[in-house]
Amino acid sequence: MVWPRNRTNLNIRGARELASQVVDSENAVVLNLSGLRCPQPALRTKKYIERVMSTGDTVLVISTDELSMIDIPHLVRTLGYTLLSKVAGTNEFRFLIEKS
Repeated sequence: MVWPRNRTNLNIRGARELASQVVDSENAVVLNLSGLRCPQPALRTKKYIERVMSTGDTVLVISTDELSMIDIPHLVRTLGYTLLSKVAGTNEFRFLIEKS
């Protein structure tokens, strides 16, 4: 697991657990929250966005919890971030979020 560039010392509670769910690639950061039940996907998305991301960064959140289709867009709207896309598959839901 590699954190996004210029993130060297993360001093957040539960960082190891969160780190095990994040995959970094050249084009996107993916926060895989598959298997977690409500309200964990929304809470961990909020924690990642607020404590790790910088303004203008994007994250792709993957969840298998059906309620995340309601919770995550509501979270994004409430906190003033931008929901770039929301895709519902048969077994997973994907959200592309930009921190603004």
